[in-house]
Amino acid sequence: MVLGIAMVMLTGACSTKAEGDKGSAAADKVSEAQRWITAFGTEVYGAWLEANPTTICPAFGDLKPHAKGRSTIDPWGQPYRFLCDPSKPELGVRVTSDGADAKPDTDDDIVGTIRDKSKPATPTATAPPKALPAPIDVTAKQLFADYEENEISADTKYKGKTLRVSGRVEKIGKDILDEPYVELAGSSEWTGVHASFKNEGALGSLKKGQQLTVRCRGNGSSIGSPLLDDCAIE
Repeated sequence: MVLGIAMVMLTGACSTKAEGDKGSAAADKVSEAQRWITAFGTEVYGAWLEANPTTICPAFGDLKPHAKGRSTIDPWGQPYRFLCDPSKPELGVRVTSDGADAKPDTDDDIVGTIRDKSKPATPTATAPPKALPAPIDVTAKQLFADYEENEISADTKYKGKTLRVSGRVEKIGKDILDEPYVELAGSSEWTGVHASFKNEGALGSLKKGQQLTVRCRGNGSSIGSPLLDDCAIE
C-alpha cells in the first residue's frame, strides 16, 4: 500500500541557544527533537495509517504498537504532545515538543505537522445565498392613490423596493434626458405613474390603452407622479 503522507513540516526552535543549555548542546537537543518528530510522522504514524486506512486520528496510545520501543519523552524530559482533529483532516496531525522551557505555546516549541494527502479536506460550509425579497405587487392606480394620500407613508412602503406594477398604458415617449418611459394610468387624467427604462428596445411595439405589467424599483414621486426606475416588461 502506498501512503499519501506529505512531508513533515517542522516549525519552532532552530537556534543554537535555549534556556538552560548553550551552544552545540542546545542545537543537538533541537535536532534530536526534530528527528524524532520526523521519524514519528514518516514511520510510526505512517505504519498506523497503513493499518487503519479509514481513519486519520489515533489516540497517542494507539501508536505505541508501531513505535518499536521509541521513547515518547523529548530531549528536555517532557512528553511530546499530540493533536489531531478528525473533523478537520486538512489540518493534519501535530506533534509538539515544548522545548527547553518546558512550556506549551512558546517560541521555542518544536512543532511537526503531518498531513495525509489521501484524506480529503473537509469542505468549508458556506451560507446559502440570501433570497431576494419578492416584489411588491401593486396596480398603477393603487400606487398613485397611495402617493396622493400620503407621500411619506408611500415612500416608506415603496421607495427603493422592487415593485411589480400593472396598469393601462397612457403614454410612450422620452423624457428631457432622452430616456424612454411609459406612463401608466393613475387616478388623474393629467398624470400617472412614470416608469423609466434603460433602453427602448421592448417599447417599440407598445400601444396606448393596452394593459402592461412592469418590474421596477420605486423611486418616490415628483409633482404628484410616482416614479419607477430600471423598469423591465414582464
